[in-house]
Amino acid sequence: MLVTIFVARYRLHWWLVVPYATLRKVAEVMLFGDQDIPEYSYDNLSITICQWPNDLSKILVYGCSLEKEADVGCLGNTSNRRCYLTITA
Repeated sequence: MLVTIFVARYRLHWWLVVPYATLRKVAEVMLFGDQDIPEYSYDNLSITICQWPNDLSKILVYGCSLEKEADVGCLGNTSNRRCYLTITA
């Protein structure tokens, strides 16, 4: 039996926006350490981007999702939180 597993990889793109000009891509960064995030087992990946107020040269990208697991015990379904982190300049 062949099982197909889909994974997601996330990239952050920076674009230079100048009014009345063509967009220009400035940079691209692979997020979360090139980690494969299986789409079949995660719901609602939430991604947050923040920057230090006194250091504009770095940003922090934080991703978090719930992994739903079927538990055969008496507790029924349980959820685990999966988190991912990238700091980039």
